[in-house]
Amino acid sequence: VTSRRELDAVCLYTLATAAVVAPDAVRAHFTLIVAVLYQSLLDSDRQEAALVVLHVLAHHGDAWAPSANMTDQFLQVFKHLSRCLHPKRNAAVVQSLSSLCLVRLFLNFPVDRRKAFYRDTVDYIFTAVPIHSSSTAQVVIDLLARTAFTECVTLRSRYATSDPYLFGDADEEHWGLGNTLFTIRSGRFGWIEVLVRRATGEVAWIMQLQNKVDFILPNV
Repeated sequence: VTSRRELDAVCLYTLATAAVVAPDAVRAHFTLIVAVLYQSLLDSDRQEAALVVLHVLAHHGDAWAPSANMTDQFLQVFKHLSRCLHPKRNAAVVQSLSSLCLVRLFLNFPVDRRKAFYRDTVDYIFTAVPIHSSSTAQVVIDLLARTAFTECVTLRSRYATSDPYLFGDADEEHWGLGNTLFTIRSGRFGWIEVLVRRATGEVAWIMQLQNKVDFILPNV
């Protein structure tokens, strides 16, 4: 090794290897690793090697399930990864790998603990990233919400809206808002379907609209 850049590269590539062969040792110093990694991403001379480590962290994040005494540590990790989502300070590949790593680590939390961490994680993202100019951050927030507050079913059932009696001649309208598409179908007897399509998947629900009816009950 003849330069600081080569030394940094050797250290970062060694860290990537350790993440695969000794995940427990890496997890013990995970907060420090991500903090150093974030600083490396800001340095053009070390960014290439840092991307390799981030790539390994993203694809092996499921090996680091957080324990009860690692709550604060993982929240600090989420804070550093949120900074990597900034669209003007980080390349697209950094944003993509950071979002993947953040989501993979969030999914390691048990379902009953995700709601508690969702708000803190989203606050970190809102603080670090201009949400309206970052489609990556919007997708991350939406995916975290799906995994924290819903069953996140990958395939939705369309048996009701495929009924030709209710929706055979339905009127359909479409709208777009940011990276979200909305579709509303109106069928017979006031039945409508609302479909919301995002990069993270689809959400749909069916409801019936009725006029208010005042019933006149006879005196008994």
